[in-house]
Amino acid sequence: MADLAGSPSEPASPSSSSDLVGMLTTLFSSPFSSLWTRKRYPYNFRQRFRQTQSLPPDNSARIFLDSGGFKAWLAHFLITTGEAHYSGREARQRLLRELETLPSEERARIAQEVSASTVHPSAQAHVREMEHQALAQTAVAGVAGRQDEPLTRGDEDHPASPSLSTPAASDVHRVELHSEDTTHWPVPVGFGLSEAQGQVVSGASIPGLLSVFPDYISGAIRRDGHGDHVTAAVTMNFPGASFGGVPCIMTLVVEPNKVERLAMLLFRAHLETTGESRELVLESGTRTIPKPQLLLQGSPSDAVSQVFGPEIAGAIAATPFRKREVFEGIRATRCVTMTIPHESNSAALITLTLGLEEGIRIQGRLYNRDARQ
Repeated sequence: MADLAGSPSEPASPSSSSDLVGMLTTLFSSPFSSLWTRKRYPYNFRQRFRQTQSLPPDNSARIFLDSGGFKAWLAHFLITTGEAHYSGREARQRLLRELETLPSEERARIAQEVSASTVHPSAQAHVREMEHQALAQTAVAGVAGRQDEPLTRGDEDHPASPSLSTPAASDVHRVELHSEDTTHWPVPVGFGLSEAQGQVVSGASIPGLLSVFPDYISGAIRRDGHGDHVTAAVTMNFPGASFGGVPCIMTLVVEPNKVERLAMLLFRAHLETTGESRELVLESGTRTIPKPQLLLQGSPSDAVSQVFGPEIAGAIAATPFRKREVFEGIRATRCVTMTIPHESNSAALITLTLGLEEGIRIQGRLYNRDARQ
C-alpha cells in the first residue's frame, strides 16, 4: 500500500461511534487521495472482484461493492490486503477489526462516503481502467465457464501469424497483467510478453475507430483526452494465460445518452430513466432496478452485425464459444454483454469476446493513427 499513496500514517484511537466512522472513511479514502505511484495493478484484483460478488450480503467487501460501487470496493481491497510490515500497522488492523463490529448500515455509509471522495488526478485513469477490466472479466464469466468443453479438433484456435500487425508502442497505453488463470493461448507476436503475462491495450485512435465500426456505435463510444491527443475508449485485453479460455476481450465505454438505444438494438431491452436512475422495464410492466449495475447478455446475430459491423461480427463468430452456440442452435450469443450502471449519468460498458487472430488484426487497425476507412 505504501507505493500507492505514500507511507501509511498511524490512525488515532476513536472515542465514539461517529469518530470511528469518520476515521474509517478517511482510512479507506486514502489510497486515492495522493499521487499514484504504482507500477503494476494489484495482484489478483479481477479475481477478487468476481469472488466478492458471491460473498454473503453482510460481508464488508460485499457491502462496499453494493453500496459504494467499484471505487469503494477497490479501496477496501487495497487497505485490507496491504503490506505485511509498516509503521502504524497495528493501529490500522485495530481499526479494521472495529469495522467488522459496526452494523451493516454504518459500513454502507462508510462505503458511500468513500465512493464520493475526491480522487487524485494521477489516480483517476487507473481507477477507471481497473474498473473496466474487472467488469469486463465479470461480463465474460459465463462464456469462460464453458471454454473447457471442446467441439472438434478443427475448432481449436491456431497460433498467431508473425505477419499480423501490432500497433507501435508510442500509440497505445499498455498495462502488464499478472496471470490469474491457467489456460494458455499464444501471446501475439511482437508484444514482447511471455505466455504467463497478458496485455491490455487502450485508447484507440479516432481514424482506427472509424475504420472498424459503423457510424452509430463509433459516435456512441466515449472520447478521452483533448486537443491533438483525443482517443476512443476502447480496450482490448489479450489475457495470455487466458481467463477461462477466452483469448481476446474488447470493452467499449458507451456515452450515457446512448445507453438506452443500444440496449434496445442489441438486446431488445427497454430501459427507462426515472430521475437520476435507470430501470429495465419488462413486458409485464415489472421494473428491475440495477444495484449497483445491470448485466445484459445474449444478442442476436443480426443485431451484432447491424451495430458492430461485419468485421466485429466475424471476430465474434470465430470464437470457440460462439461456434458451440451455433452448434447448439443458440441464436442470441453470450459473447456480447452490456454492463449498465444504476445512475443515468454514468457510462455503460459493452464487452465483446473475440477470436484471437481476428482480435489481433482488429487491434492493429484500431490503434493505428494512420488507419483509413
